[in-house]
Amino acid sequence: MNNVVNLNPKLFQNKLLITHTDLDGVGCAFIFLKCYPKCRIIYADYHNVDDIVMDILDEDGDEDIMISDLSVGPEVAKILDRRGKVSLLDHHDTAKWLADKYPWAMVDNTRCGTRLVYDLLKHYFHLEDLEWVVDLIEDWDLWGAARGADGPSPSAIQFNLLLDFYGRTRFLEKLLMPTHASQFHFDPEVADILLRKVEAYCEETADLMEVHSKDGYHVGLFVAEQYKSLVGDYILRHFDLEYVVILDPRHGRASLRGKGNIHLGELAKKAGGGGHRKAAGFPMSGLKHILGG
Repeated sequence: MNNVVNLNPKLFQNKLLITHTDLDGVGCAFIFLKCYPKCRIIYADYHNVDDIVMDILDEDGDEDIMISDLSVGPEVAKILDRRGKVSLLDHHDTAKWLADKYPWAMVDNTRCGTRLVYDLLKHYFHLEDLEWVVDLIEDWDLWGAARGADGPSPSAIQFNLLLDFYGRTRFLEKLLMPTHASQFHFDPEVADILLRKVEAYCEETADLMEVHSKDGYHVGLFVAEQYKSLVGDYILRHFDLEYVVILDPRHGRASLRGKGNIHLGELAKKAGGGGHRKAAGFPMSGLKHILGG
């Protein structure tokens, strides 16, 4: 069985990465593509990663599978363990049991998924020019914690907005261009427009928020299909709430953002999702497990 820590990636060229749909997941794909330009990338979310993994296994291929910024359930983990040729790199607290049980899984909540992939592959590939990407993504994904800050830097916020602006495919194409090997140039005018757009969106969303009581805490509930982390942060800073539930009906998903007194990852796990103490996600069908009723 391959232990992810000791795995020499250069020995295997038939690669498949299953990664998350957000900026951190896209960052994993970026690093992976830099090392394996002919690899296959598949995006998944907390609610469907097990199904996607099983569909891939049904293909009966012999690809080396890496799962990043996501974890799998107990039954799928057993199947992967029997199959072999798999590694998993995650940083969500709710995935720690995988690292305790399987040598091919690494879970470290002090680093983002992109950093975990980068730190593994940099021992076998020259990736030094890409660390600025990793730094920005980690600043965004860990919400400034890597810098000892209470939130991400303006550059990290803008970087995430770029992903929303371009979409995953075009964003990755631009990052992979040789001219961006050392820096991604963000048009200041575009940045200003996007930031003002986000500010207006936050204010409009807050006006439509409902406030509920749950287990002695005040909880905000609102719909937001864009800028979920930024909207959640804005509302937590302006209202006396322990956490917020952000609904995205178009995609059937919901997100949680909070102050940390309640472990939102564990709460989301009960609803079929997962995540961190202060940020998590789950399918909207599990909303009753969050607010009751």
